Amino acid sequence: MAQTQTQESLDRLGRKMFAGIRPGVDIVELYSTIIDQWENSGIPVSLPPSIDINYQALNHAPIVSRILTEADVVSISVTGKLGNNPVRKIVCRSLFPPLREYPEICSEALAAGIKSIGPDSRLHETRNLVHEVLNAHGTKMVTDLCGSSLTDSWKSISMARTLDPGAHSGLCFQQGETYSVELFITDGPEDCQSIPDRSATMYYFDPNVRARLPLTIQRQFYNITKSFTRPFSVWEAYAGYKKRYNREISRVTLGALVKEHAIRPIFPRDIPPLFHSFHQGQTIRVHENGITLF
Repeated sequence: MAQTQTQESLDRLGRKMFAGIRPGVDIVELYSTIIDQWENSGIPVSLPPSIDINYQALNHAPIVSRILTEADVVSISVTGKLGNNPVRKIVCRSLFPPLREYPEICSEALAAGIKSIGPDSRLHETRNLVHEVLNAHGTKMVTDLCGSSLTDSWKSISMARTLDPGAHSGLCFQQGETYSVELFITDGPEDCQSIPDRSATMYYFDPNVRARLPLTIQRQFYNITKSFTRPFSVWEAYAGYKKRYNREISRVTLGALVKEHAIRPIFPRDIPPLFHSFHQGQTIRVHENGITLF
């Protein structure tokens, strides 16, 4: 798929995802629709979509039905893959009128940071520009590692203000690399926390461990690896996505597989309850003459 077509496809997907965030929508149905939209666009999903509501900051796939209301703030992050290149689309929408400007602040700060990026530009300079915009609006950035970061498929570099200002001063954007430039802002405290394993809603696995698994769970592991060629969500595993995935998988099975290190949880992250997290991002590729947006 040509680069221009890729950008146009991702833009269309972003508009559909944004339009799907509205009062009365069930997040389980939204999740299923998003996967369909990406697969039909020719960009297969490589990570379970993350649908984060209010104080949820990252890595939350729906498990049960939950209807969106006019008091919700919703961020959706979807990662796909084109050849060897990861692509990500993130949208955020506030259905809650008092916080309706926050997604726009996110977008403004992100755009300021991206404008500074070019071959060999310094990461800390991009981070500083993002903070200038947020400071001008009096907003805060989530400061944990899961929060505001510059990421590609190999590294995640925090943009948090609490880090040593010189810690990343020598790191630069490299030609030929693809990055997902992301930030999270909040109307509450800037820290966030991991949720215990039992609350994980996404998992990844290593098919090579099957030979050393106890016989009692080899069948369950086979059922998962047969159904998934990528990390998967709890809902996909035991509720089934359009009946394509094995309905024998259960929470008990997942727990047994985690215990044997056959699968590992992708930890959800939350900010303190009663507050809201706002997630925005843009995939870029750095080349000799500048950058290309995806």
